[in-house]
Amino acid sequence: MNVIASIFLCLALSAGAGFKGDSYPAGNFANYPFPEYREVKAPSGYKPFYITHLSRHGSRFDISKGTDVYEDFYRLFSKAEAEGTLTSEGRSFLEDLRPAYEATRGKAGYLTMNGKRDIKRIAENMYIRFPDVFSGDTRAEAVSTGLDRTVQTMESFCEALDSLDSSFSLNVGENADALFCWDYSKPFYTVADDDYIHSFSSAPWAEGYERRFYSSLGKDDNFSRFFTAVPEDLNPRVFLKQLYYICATDICRNPGSRMLRTYMSEDQLRSVWGAFNYRYYYIFGQSDADKGRHWKLMYPLLEDIVSRADEDILSGSCALRLRFAHDSQLDPLMILMGDRRFASKAGDDSQIDSFYDWGFAPMASNLLFVFYRNAKGKILVRILMNDEDLVLPVKRTRGVFYPWKSLRTFLKGKADKARLQLGDGRPEPEVLMDAPSYNVQGCAVWKDYLFSMFDKGECAVYNLDKGTLYSLFSLGSAGEDNHANVAFFGPYYYMEGDAFPLLYVSQAKGERLLYIERILTDATGKPVAARTVQRIHYEPSQYNSRLWIADESHPEKLYCYGNTEGNHKPGNRVAIDEFPFPEFDASVTDVTLSEADRIRRFHFDELLPPGIRGPQDNTLQGAMIHDGIFFLPIGSGKKYPAELFFASLDGSRYAGIDITDAFPYEMEDMAFWNGKVIVPCNNLFDKKSFVAAFSWNDLVGAMKRKR
Repeated sequence: MNVIASIFLCLALSAGAGFKGDSYPAGNFANYPFPEYREVKAPSGYKPFYITHLSRHGSRFDISKGTDVYEDFYRLFSKAEAEGTLTSEGRSFLEDLRPAYEATRGKAGYLTMNGKRDIKRIAENMYIRFPDVFSGDTRAEAVSTGLDRTVQTMESFCEALDSLDSSFSLNVGENADALFCWDYSKPFYTVADDDYIHSFSSAPWAEGYERRFYSSLGKDDNFSRFFTAVPEDLNPRVFLKQLYYICATDICRNPGSRMLRTYMSEDQLRSVWGAFNYRYYYIFGQSDADKGRHWKLMYPLLEDIVSRADEDILSGSCALRLRFAHDSQLDPLMILMGDRRFASKAGDDSQIDSFYDWGFAPMASNLLFVFYRNAKGKILVRILMNDEDLVLPVKRTRGVFYPWKSLRTFLKGKADKARLQLGDGRPEPEVLMDAPSYNVQGCAVWKDYLFSMFDKGECAVYNLDKGTLYSLFSLGSAGEDNHANVAFFGPYYYMEGDAFPLLYVSQAKGERLLYIERILTDATGKPVAARTVQRIHYEPSQYNSRLWIADESHPEKLYCYGNTEGNHKPGNRVAIDEFPFPEFDASVTDVTLSEADRIRRFHFDELLPPGIRGPQDNTLQGAMIHDGIFFLPIGSGKKYPAELFFASLDGSRYAGIDITDAFPYEMEDMAFWNGKVIVPCNNLFDKKSFVAAFSWNDLVGAMKRKR
């Protein structure tokens, strides 16, 4: 039986049956177990070419500052020895403690020699198992947290590879504490988060932890085992905790150490193991105490794994992406990724030991993404956690190989969802349907129908409730000059009995007109054609482009917006002119507005607080006004980032969100429907178009946060 399987078998046993897996009783103090590695032949033509990796530091000495625990115990037992108050077991313990004390002095938190050996062996295994990755020049990029044990782990790992590969070259990045969510500069990681992890007095898990940890004290206080006379002021709780730390960390120094089993009773080991498991479940597991906040905080790390892989594959300049951190990253990352071992959560505290094992990530644990590619450029990925294949809910080839395209989408979705739930303000879109052709532009919604325009004035109508294409026709204004950038339904009907109100479409080419279209229907009420019934002209003094939008829920105003200089030009601003909404008169075919007609002029960036960048530096697209909030999707998702800017017209709320990583597409226009914001999009990478949607609540929720 493999290590992980044995661990989870023991977790399924009752408390009375005890724990038999390799994680017990040392938990994550245990050395790396080196489970049996299963070689799996890749599909024909696929060879490994790139590895991205995350490792916990290797086995280390106790991390108490100044080796206080060892110092305290050594003085305590040495004094008792001098006074002749040690039992035979106490003398035996002191005999075992002396070499551990001497080895640990001045080395708190450093790697042990055993830890360095394990790390080097893991690096050697990588080199031996995936030789194709190391063919030719091998360039590696490495980062670690700023603690000695992770830096030493990185050094040992890379030294081993350098000794094996004469072409190995290494670039070490700066301190990566922010990436691994270890400092308060990273978005959403706070002092409160740190307190939640480390506060043994006030955290939600503190009482249960204390109760479990010391549940054995009534049966055995340890003192009579070690002392014939109890030393003054000896706290049995502190003594038990220090005894466990010394015995457990001695395994990291000496893998053959039997101190845990020799000097702690089974009741003590069971209570201590259970206490740590309880605490780790609450801070890194699926506990509801903080709604999974701490594993969701790993989203920047998961994003980094995916985005760096994309960059390295594209450039071809990096063969190894190496990261060195802690169990506090590996454990929660597995949950965020959807590892099947953490798919369920405990119904109550009594079930925790059946769903979680704090020894899941022993010393030197590592997560490995091995990328394989064939001659056609298709990529498969094998994921190994501690030398065993990681099983995620993504379709696999030969049981262990994930298509990178599918895996990337899955992992990005996990990271994006966590980011959104943490309140990052980058809402998660959903794709509703593909468009019938390429180059979507403006859109408008009436009841359950989406009218989606294309360049040159074609119009596709969808039934949003059913998610189906309903009809396809040309606007009356269709032509080479009609880019149909923005569309919305106005407050007027052409005549009584029409199924749809008048549709307003911004041309944005040629004369830059606003067309008003009457939607024509067949006998069943299905829209089958459109006729231009009016055109609105406007010649402002400072616009490079002219696009029109109105708040369909409050159509008292009409807004003309556009660049003052042009996309990406120096000094450009997005200017907005506000007009009373022109009353429609079917007898008038052309309406001309002047600057004298406008109520006011302002710029979009004026709705934002001072110092906050507006949308003026990116590619202007469509717009939407709903419930007094002006939305501007900008950029293309390819050369220019895909961004969402939205602000209340009164300037009270705002947000600016770069969603390129989650949604690298050109968002063209927006319309509100049934609690969602509908967004026609162009995929500039494969020249296809589709319709997506954001949750209205997610977008408005993002406005509560500053950019």
